[in-house]
Amino acid sequence: MERGTLVINALIERGVLPKDDSQVITGVIQALMMLRLHKDEIGEELFPKVIDKLIDYVSEGLTNKK
Repeated sequence: MERGTLVINALIERGVLPKDDSQVITGVIQALMMLRLHKDEIGEELFPKVIDKLIDYVSEGLTNKK
């Protein structure tokens, strides 16, 4: 098991993150990090706003108790 997945599992067990597949949550976080590879395509000026908004959406979705 990857180190990141271990951390995600610990956060799930503590109730910080929803009970979901830890590999999926890890994949979502990795996908956010990979977005940096497309910075030029998104645009230098727009990129910081896009990444900030995506992080907001993902963090709200992960921590929102349904």
